[in-house]
Amino acid sequence: MKELDLPFHSFMGGYYMPEDVCDFVVNYFKKNKDKHIKGKIGQDNINEDVKKSTEIEIATEEEYKDFDRYLFYLQECLDRYKEKYVFADKSVVRYGIITPTKIQHYKPGEGFYQYHIENPGFYVKGSDPLILSRHLTFMTYLNTVDNAGTEFLYQEITTPCQKGLTVIWPAGWTHPHRGVVNNELEKYIITGWYNFLPDAQNGVIDSPSFVPNEEQAFEIECLVKIYNSYSGSWRNMRPAVFRAVEQATLWLNGESKIAEWNYEKMKNAMGSRLKAFKNAKFKSGDIGWITISKNEKLLCTAVSDCYLDDKGNPVNDWMLCNGEFKTQQQSYISKRK
Repeated sequence: MKELDLPFHSFMGGYYMPEDVCDFVVNYFKKNKDKHIKGKIGQDNINEDVKKSTEIEIATEEEYKDFDRYLFYLQECLDRYKEKYVFADKSVVRYGIITPTKIQHYKPGEGFYQYHIENPGFYVKGSDPLILSRHLTFMTYLNTVDNAGTEFLYQEITTPCQKGLTVIWPAGWTHPHRGVVNNELEKYIITGWYNFLPDAQNGVIDSPSFVPNEEQAFEIECLVKIYNSYSGSWRNMRPAVFRAVEQATLWLNGESKIAEWNYEKMKNAMGSRLKAFKNAKFKSGDIGWITISKNEKLLCTAVSDCYLDDKGNPVNDWMLCNGEFKTQQQSYISKRK
Protein backbone atom coordinates (compact mmCIF):
# COMPACT_ATOMS: atom_id res chain seq x y z
CA MET A 1 0.00 0.00 0.00
CA LYS A 2 1.48 3.33 -1.10
CA GLU A 3 2.04 5.89 1.68
CA LEU A 4 2.07 9.67 1.79
CA ASP A 5 5.32 10.98 3.19
CA LEU A 6 4.37 12.68 6.46
CA PRO A 7 6.80 13.66 9.24
CA PHE A 8 6.91 11.22 12.14
CA HIS A 9 6.42 14.01 14.67
CA SER A 10 3.11 14.97 12.99
CA PHE A 11 1.47 11.82 14.44
CA MET A 12 -0.34 11.51 11.11
CA GLY A 13 -0.49 8.68 8.61
CA GLY A 14 -1.48 8.80 4.95
CA TYR A 15 -2.20 5.68 2.90
CA TYR A 16 -3.67 5.10 -0.56
CA MET A 17 -6.49 2.59 -1.03
CA PRO A 18 -7.69 1.39 -4.48
CA GLU A 19 -9.53 3.98 -6.55
CA ASP A 20 -12.40 1.63 -7.41
CA VAL A 21 -13.28 1.54 -3.69
CA CYS A 22 -13.66 5.32 -3.84
CA ASP A 23 -15.82 5.05 -6.97
CA PHE A 24 -18.19 2.69 -5.16
CA VAL A 25 -18.63 5.11 -2.25
CA VAL A 26 -19.29 8.08 -4.56
CA ASN A 27 -21.81 6.07 -6.60
CA TYR A 28 -23.53 4.99 -3.37
CA PHE A 29 -23.87 8.64 -2.41
CA LYS A 30 -25.31 9.60 -5.80
CA LYS A 31 -27.79 6.70 -5.88
CA ASN A 32 -29.16 7.30 -2.37
CA LYS A 33 -30.45 10.85 -2.60
CA ASP A 34 -33.24 10.01 -0.16
CA LYS A 35 -30.56 9.67 2.54
CA HIS A 36 -28.98 13.08 1.92
CA ILE A 37 -28.92 15.49 4.86
CA LYS A 38 -27.34 18.87 5.46
CA GLY A 39 -23.85 18.72 6.90
CA LYS A 40 -23.85 18.90 10.69
CA ILE A 41 -21.35 20.18 13.22
CA GLY A 42 -21.18 17.79 16.13
CA GLN A 43 -24.42 15.87 16.53
CA ASP A 44 -27.21 18.13 15.28
CA ASN A 45 -25.88 21.66 14.86
CA ILE A 46 -26.20 23.13 11.36
CA ASN A 47 -24.35 26.37 10.65
CA GLU A 48 -23.51 26.89 6.99
CA ASP A 49 -21.25 29.84 7.83
CA VAL A 50 -18.97 27.33 9.52
CA LYS A 51 -19.56 24.19 7.45
CA LYS A 52 -21.56 23.64 4.29
CA SER A 53 -21.93 20.19 2.80
CA THR A 54 -24.36 17.38 1.98
CA GLU A 55 -23.93 14.09 3.82
CA ILE A 56 -25.04 10.50 4.22
CA GLU A 57 -24.56 8.80 7.58
CA ILE A 58 -23.65 5.11 7.58
CA ALA A 59 -24.98 3.96 10.92
CA THR A 60 -26.64 0.53 10.91
CA GLU A 61 -25.11 -2.91 10.52
CA GLU A 62 -27.10 -3.40 7.31
CA GLU A 63 -25.69 -0.17 5.87
CA TYR A 64 -22.13 -1.06 6.87
CA LYS A 65 -22.42 -4.37 4.96
CA ASP A 66 -22.31 -2.36 1.71
CA PHE A 67 -18.92 -0.99 2.70
CA ASP A 68 -17.05 -4.22 3.41
CA ARG A 69 -14.31 -3.45 0.86
CA TYR A 70 -13.82 0.06 2.17
CA LEU A 71 -13.61 -1.22 5.74
CA PHE A 72 -11.15 -3.92 4.65
CA TYR A 73 -8.72 -1.37 3.21
CA LEU A 74 -9.37 1.03 6.07
CA GLN A 75 -8.24 -1.70 8.45
CA GLU A 76 -5.04 -2.06 6.43
CA CYS A 77 -4.50 1.70 6.75
CA LEU A 78 -5.04 1.49 10.51
CA ASP A 79 -2.60 -1.43 10.78
CA ARG A 80 0.05 0.67 9.02
CA TYR A 81 -0.67 3.56 11.38
CA LYS A 82 -0.33 1.29 14.43
CA GLU A 83 3.03 0.05 13.14
CA LYS A 84 4.18 3.67 12.88
CA TYR A 85 2.80 4.77 16.25
CA VAL A 86 2.84 1.70 18.49
CA PHE A 87 1.61 3.46 21.62
CA ALA A 88 -1.54 4.62 19.82
CA ASP A 89 -2.61 0.98 20.05
CA LYS A 90 -0.66 -0.79 22.79
CA SER A 91 -1.05 1.74 25.60
CA VAL A 92 -4.80 2.35 25.33
CA VAL A 93 -8.01 0.44 25.99
CA ARG A 94 -9.84 -1.23 23.13
CA TYR A 95 -11.32 0.92 20.41
CA GLY A 96 -13.39 0.53 17.25
CA ILE A 97 -15.89 2.18 14.93
CA ILE A 98 -19.06 2.58 17.00
CA THR A 99 -20.58 5.83 15.67
CA PRO A 100 -21.84 6.76 12.19
CA THR A 101 -19.34 7.14 9.37
CA LYS A 102 -20.14 10.05 7.04
CA ILE A 103 -19.93 10.42 3.28
CA GLN A 104 -19.63 14.14 2.58
CA HIS A 105 -20.10 16.06 -0.67
CA TYR A 106 -18.79 19.60 -0.99
CA LYS A 107 -20.00 21.58 -3.98
CA PRO A 108 -17.67 24.26 -5.41
CA GLY A 109 -17.08 26.86 -2.72
CA GLU A 110 -18.35 24.63 0.10
CA GLY A 111 -16.28 23.23 2.94
CA PHE A 112 -15.58 23.13 6.65
CA TYR A 113 -14.30 26.69 6.80
CA GLN A 114 -13.14 26.97 10.41
CA TYR A 115 -10.42 25.20 12.34
CA HIS A 116 -11.91 22.47 14.52
CA ILE A 117 -10.98 19.34 16.43
CA GLU A 118 -12.80 16.01 16.59
CA ASN A 119 -12.77 15.49 20.36
CA PRO A 120 -13.45 18.76 22.23
CA GLY A 121 -12.79 17.24 25.65
CA PHE A 122 -16.05 18.46 27.21
CA TYR A 123 -19.67 17.40 27.12
CA VAL A 124 -22.39 19.71 25.81
CA LYS A 125 -25.90 18.85 26.98
CA GLY A 126 -27.87 17.25 24.17
CA SER A 127 -24.80 16.16 22.22
CA ASP A 128 -23.54 12.63 21.81
CA PRO A 129 -21.36 11.70 24.82
CA LEU A 130 -19.42 9.32 22.58
CA ILE A 131 -17.69 12.36 21.05
CA LEU A 132 -15.58 12.39 24.21
CA SER A 133 -14.33 8.85 23.52
CA ARG A 134 -12.95 9.59 20.05
CA HIS A 135 -9.41 8.27 19.82
CA LEU A 136 -8.43 8.53 16.14
CA THR A 137 -9.99 10.21 13.11
CA PHE A 138 -9.92 8.76 9.60
CA MET A 139 -10.74 10.46 6.31
CA THR A 140 -10.53 9.24 2.71
CA TYR A 141 -10.58 11.58 -0.28
CA LEU A 142 -12.88 10.03 -2.88
CA ASN A 143 -11.88 12.17 -5.85
CA THR A 144 -8.85 14.20 -6.86
CA VAL A 145 -9.21 17.98 -6.66
CA ASP A 146 -6.31 20.33 -7.31
CA ASN A 147 -5.85 23.16 -4.83
CA ALA A 148 -7.95 21.38 -2.21
CA GLY A 149 -7.33 19.23 0.84
CA THR A 150 -7.09 19.64 4.59
CA GLU A 151 -4.93 22.13 6.46
CA PHE A 152 -3.53 21.07 9.86
CA LEU A 153 -2.65 24.12 11.92
CA TYR A 154 0.08 23.04 14.36
CA GLN A 155 1.62 20.48 12.04
CA GLU A 156 1.87 23.08 9.26
CA ILE A 157 0.78 20.37 6.84
CA THR A 158 -1.85 20.42 4.11
CA THR A 159 -2.85 16.96 2.96
CA PRO A 160 -3.74 16.94 -0.76
CA CYS A 161 -7.18 15.93 -1.99
CA GLN A 162 -6.00 12.87 -3.93
CA LYS A 163 -8.33 10.01 -4.76
CA GLY A 164 -7.84 7.10 -2.36
CA LEU A 165 -5.65 8.97 0.12
CA THR A 166 -6.72 7.99 3.63
CA VAL A 167 -5.43 10.15 6.47
CA ILE A 168 -5.46 9.04 10.13
CA TRP A 169 -4.68 11.37 13.03
CA PRO A 170 -5.38 11.85 16.77
CA ALA A 171 -8.82 13.29 17.48
CA GLY A 172 -7.81 15.74 20.21
CA TRP A 173 -6.66 19.34 20.57
CA THR A 174 -3.24 18.75 19.03
CA HIS A 175 -4.70 18.51 15.53
CA PRO A 176 -7.00 21.45 14.70
CA HIS A 177 -7.72 21.42 10.97
CA ARG A 178 -9.95 22.91 8.31
CA GLY A 179 -10.85 22.24 4.71
CA VAL A 180 -9.05 23.87 1.81
CA VAL A 181 -11.92 25.06 -0.37
CA ASN A 182 -11.93 24.91 -4.16
CA ASN A 183 -14.38 27.40 -5.65
CA GLU A 184 -14.61 25.63 -9.00
CA LEU A 185 -14.62 21.88 -8.31
CA GLU A 186 -16.65 19.55 -6.07
CA LYS A 187 -15.08 17.28 -3.46
CA TYR A 188 -16.14 13.95 -1.96
CA ILE A 189 -14.78 12.40 1.25
CA ILE A 190 -15.75 9.68 3.70
CA THR A 191 -14.81 10.25 7.33
CA GLY A 192 -15.35 8.81 10.79
CA TRP A 193 -13.74 7.89 14.10
CA TYR A 194 -12.26 5.11 16.14
CA ASN A 195 -13.76 5.43 19.62
CA PHE A 196 -12.65 3.91 22.88
CA LEU A 197 -15.22 1.22 23.58
CA PRO A 198 -17.72 2.19 26.30
CA ASP A 199 -17.17 0.25 29.49
CA ALA A 200 -18.90 0.98 32.78
CA GLN A 201 -16.24 -1.07 34.56
CA ASN A 202 -13.30 1.15 33.71
CA GLY A 203 -15.19 4.41 33.35
CA VAL A 204 -14.18 5.27 29.79
CA ILE A 205 -17.49 7.10 29.37
CA ASP A 206 -19.88 8.39 31.96
CA SER A 207 -23.00 7.77 29.87
CA PRO A 208 -26.31 9.39 30.78
CA SER A 209 -28.52 7.12 32.89
CA PHE A 210 -30.63 4.68 30.92
CA VAL A 211 -33.38 2.55 32.42
CA PRO A 212 -34.82 0.16 29.82
CA ASN A 213 -38.59 -0.14 29.76
CA GLU A 214 -40.25 -3.57 29.70
CA GLU A 215 -40.10 -3.94 25.92
CA GLN A 216 -36.46 -2.80 25.76
CA ALA A 217 -35.50 -5.17 28.58
CA PHE A 218 -37.10 -8.06 26.68
CA GLU A 219 -35.22 -7.08 23.51
CA ILE A 220 -31.91 -6.82 25.38
CA GLU A 221 -32.37 -10.33 26.77
CA CYS A 222 -33.19 -11.61 23.27
CA LEU A 223 -30.26 -9.82 21.63
CA VAL A 224 -27.76 -11.30 24.09
CA LYS A 225 -29.02 -14.77 23.11
CA ILE A 226 -29.17 -13.96 19.38
CA TYR A 227 -25.51 -12.87 19.48
CA ASN A 228 -24.56 -16.54 19.96
CA SER A 229 -26.24 -17.48 16.66
CA TYR A 230 -23.67 -15.52 14.65
CA SER A 231 -20.44 -17.05 13.41
CA GLY A 232 -17.16 -16.53 15.22
CA SER A 233 -15.75 -14.55 12.29
CA TRP A 234 -18.78 -12.21 12.34
CA ARG A 235 -18.30 -11.58 16.05
CA ASN A 236 -14.53 -11.12 15.78
CA MET A 237 -15.02 -8.39 13.17
CA ARG A 238 -17.32 -6.43 15.52
CA PRO A 239 -15.55 -5.70 18.81
CA ALA A 240 -17.99 -2.90 19.66
CA VAL A 241 -20.93 -5.32 19.43
CA PHE A 242 -19.05 -7.78 21.65
CA ARG A 243 -18.51 -5.05 24.24
CA ALA A 244 -22.18 -4.06 24.13
CA VAL A 245 -23.27 -7.68 24.63
CA GLU A 246 -20.77 -8.08 27.47
CA GLN A 247 -22.16 -5.01 29.24
CA ALA A 248 -25.77 -6.11 28.61
CA THR A 249 -25.00 -9.50 30.16
CA LEU A 250 -23.68 -7.81 33.30
CA TRP A 251 -26.86 -5.73 33.45
CA LEU A 252 -29.08 -8.79 33.04
CA ASN A 253 -27.22 -10.41 35.92
CA GLY A 254 -27.76 -7.33 38.09
CA GLU A 255 -24.02 -6.63 38.24
CA SER A 256 -23.83 -3.30 36.41
CA LYS A 257 -25.73 -0.49 34.74
CA ILE A 258 -26.34 -0.44 31.00
CA ALA A 259 -25.86 2.51 28.65
CA GLU A 260 -28.35 3.30 25.92
CA TRP A 261 -25.42 2.95 23.52
CA ASN A 262 -25.17 -0.76 24.42
CA TYR A 263 -28.82 -1.33 23.57
CA GLU A 264 -28.72 0.68 20.32
CA LYS A 265 -25.49 -0.96 19.14
CA MET A 266 -26.89 -4.46 19.62
CA LYS A 267 -30.17 -3.58 17.95
CA ASN A 268 -28.45 -1.96 14.96
CA ALA A 269 -26.17 -4.96 14.56
CA MET A 270 -28.70 -7.76 15.09
CA GLY A 271 -32.02 -6.07 14.45
CA SER A 272 -32.94 -8.22 11.46
CA ARG A 273 -32.78 -11.45 13.48
CA LEU A 274 -34.56 -9.84 16.42
CA LYS A 275 -37.36 -8.76 14.08
CA ALA A 276 -37.59 -12.25 12.58
CA PHE A 277 -37.92 -13.73 16.08
CA LYS A 278 -40.56 -11.25 17.23
CA ASN A 279 -42.55 -11.90 14.04
CA ALA A 280 -42.18 -15.67 14.18
CA LYS A 281 -44.17 -17.50 11.51
CA PHE A 282 -45.28 -20.28 13.90
CA LYS A 283 -46.90 -20.04 17.33
CA SER A 284 -48.43 -22.63 19.65
CA GLY A 285 -51.18 -24.59 17.90
CA ASP A 286 -49.96 -23.93 14.35
CA ILE A 287 -49.56 -26.78 11.88
CA GLY A 288 -46.43 -27.30 9.79
CA TRP A 289 -44.34 -29.80 7.91
CA ILE A 290 -40.96 -30.89 9.25
CA THR A 291 -38.27 -32.24 6.94
CA ILE A 292 -37.12 -35.69 8.09
CA SER A 293 -35.03 -36.58 5.06
CA LYS A 294 -34.53 -35.40 1.48
CA ASN A 295 -37.77 -37.01 0.31
CA GLU A 296 -39.79 -37.19 3.51
CA LYS A 297 -41.78 -34.61 5.47
CA LEU A 298 -44.03 -35.20 8.45
CA LEU A 299 -47.03 -33.22 9.64
CA CYS A 300 -46.40 -31.59 13.00
CA THR A 301 -48.09 -29.28 15.51
CA ALA A 302 -46.38 -26.54 17.51
CA VAL A 303 -46.88 -27.14 21.22
CA SER A 304 -45.04 -23.97 22.27
CA ASP A 305 -44.65 -20.42 21.10
CA CYS A 306 -41.36 -19.50 19.46
CA TYR A 307 -38.44 -19.05 21.86
CA LEU A 308 -34.65 -18.73 21.62
CA ASP A 309 -32.51 -21.77 22.36
CA ASP A 310 -29.07 -21.67 24.00
CA LYS A 311 -27.45 -20.90 20.63
CA GLY A 312 -29.78 -17.96 19.96
CA ASN A 313 -31.83 -19.69 17.28
CA PRO A 314 -35.65 -19.28 17.15
CA VAL A 315 -37.25 -22.66 17.86
CA ASN A 316 -40.58 -24.26 18.77
CA ASP A 317 -41.41 -27.53 20.45
CA TRP A 318 -43.27 -29.75 18.00
CA MET A 319 -45.40 -32.89 18.23
CA LEU A 320 -44.99 -34.99 15.10
CA CYS A 321 -47.81 -37.05 13.63
CA ASN A 322 -45.95 -40.21 14.66
CA GLY A 323 -46.20 -39.16 18.31
CA GLU A 324 -42.58 -38.00 18.61
CA PHE A 325 -41.70 -34.66 20.24
CA LYS A 326 -38.96 -32.54 18.71
CA THR A 327 -37.44 -29.09 19.25
CA GLN A 328 -36.69 -27.53 15.89
CA GLN A 329 -35.68 -24.21 14.36
CA GLN A 330 -38.46 -22.44 12.49
CA SER A 331 -36.32 -22.34 9.35
CA TYR A 332 -36.65 -26.14 9.10
CA ILE A 333 -40.45 -26.05 9.24
CA SER A 334 -42.59 -25.21 6.23
CA LYS A 335 -46.27 -24.32 6.05
CA ARG A 336 -46.76 -26.41 2.95
CA LYS A 337 -45.76 -29.95 2.11
